[in-house]
Parts: sequence; structure tokens; C-alpha cells
Amino acid sequence: MAKQFFKVHNTQSNGTDLFRKMIYIDGMEVTFQITNTSLLQVYGHCNLEHRNLVTPPVTKPWNGAVMWAMRVGIRGPKPSPSWSAPSSLPPPTWITGAKMGANILNRAQHYATGEFQAAKVLTKAGYYRIELWGRSASTLSNLDGLIQVLRSKSPKDPANQMIVLVDDYP
Repeated sequence: MAKQFFKVHNTQSNGTDLFRKMIYIDGMEVTFQITNTSLLQVYGHCNLEHRNLVTPPVTKPWNGAVMWAMRVGIRGPKPSPSWSAPSSLPPPTWITGAKMGANILNRAQHYATGEFQAAKVLTKAGYYRIELWGRSASTLSNLDGLIQVLRSKSPKDPANQMIVLVDDYP
């Protein structure tokens, strides 16, 4: 099998709001096929920002933390490449160790960059789909959805990306 390379971007003009419950991050998915044992590698980043839903807004002094977290999930194998929309399905199987997160702690940290990576040996032939999911929570209030994936200013210059490499193993 030839090495496979995929690069996708979240180009949503309205961003993806992250809530307490894990949610699929729009546009961050890749479907591929393998015919023999393969090594999957996933990496990328999402730029995040606080949505200013609390009083006082983040532009003024505040005490508290807003947590963000992301996980890389996998679906498959299956015999065909057709899948339902991620938002209509339960969360995928999480790739072990492929989770990351941190806190936005103060005004100076209004933005954050969430880097992610995953690796997995796939032994069964078929079609797979990789998906990126995220969530947020806060000590500031009972409001939900306080962090969003940063909106891309232009599809030609997206703020977020996911790269997937698939190669024979070993």
C-alpha cells in the first residue's frame, strides 16, 4: 500500500462552540482505506478563544479558569467509505493517549492553541474515519459553551488543521 497523506482544515466562518459534553469539531475528519497492517499518525492544532459570555467580560479582570480539552477518535473498520455525519453519531472510539487540554486562566490568555497528536497500529483492512472532538467547562459560571474553535478569517488562510499519515507497518 502506498503512503497516504491527508490535510484538512476547519474553515467554518462561525467557529465551533465547545460545551461540557464532547462535540465534533466541524471539518476535522478524514476517511481512508487500508488493505494491510498500517501505522496511523494524526497531528495538528486548533486555535481557541473565550467567547465572553460571562460578566464581567474577559476584557476586564476576572478570577477563574476555563478548561478546554480535545480528543482524537477513530471509527471503523467497515467495508464502505460512507458514514453518517459525526454530529448524528455517538462519540467514536478514542485513540488511547490522544487527549489534550489546558486552562485559559486570565485576560492575557484569552486565546489558546490546542495541539493534538495520535498514533495507532491498524491491523484490520477496511475504511476508517478519524475525527477531532472537543469540550470546555469553567469555574466562572454555570454557563456552557464558553470556548470556541477560532473562526477562520478566510478559507485561503484557515486557523486550524489536522494532518493524517497512513503507511505500511512495519
